[in-house]
Amino acid sequence: MNQGPREETLAVHRWTREGYLTALLAERGERARAEPFDAIELSVGVLFGDDAEE
Repeated sequence: MNQGPREETLAVHRWTREGYLTALLAERGERARAEPFDAIELSVGVLFGDDAEE
């Protein structure tokens, strides 16, 4: 039985005066530069158990 997240999506939120703003949504199979770690491009699938790209 899979115990992982139902939606394999990376969501990045940023606090603003109006409340939280969705800064990024990226799904498995996509590559993203997610703040505050945007110096590194990552494969979103690795966060959900995919093998890291060499």
